[in-house]
Amino acid sequence: MINWEDQLDAWDAKYQPIKNQYAKKQAGEFVEDKFETYGIDLEFVRSVYETDPRKVWTLVEGDDGNLYISSGYHLVNRLNYFITKNPCELEYEEAPYYIFEEEEEDA
Repeated sequence: MINWEDQLDAWDAKYQPIKNQYAKKQAGEFVEDKFETYGIDLEFVRSVYETDPRKVWTLVEGDDGNLYISSGYHLVNRLNYFITKNPCELEYEEAPYYIFEEEEEDA
């Protein structure tokens, strides 16, 4: 079974999220690839969604408490957005962004 980090790396390599040009720069480079859910970031996300909705992805918290990147523009449980260079190839696709380890209970 492929671990979630490898799945995230594969998603990143395949779809190539763009850097947020509105994020703060460090050493002359944009370091943030997520877009906020408000303000100029959200305006940009919506403008991309209007022209090429398959390039918009939403970072959501799943029912299990883990974080996932879900294709499309979503409002429920959203945390951030991604815009990718390459469009989603399927009608719906999801990739794990962060899977929290279950805490072991002391016996």
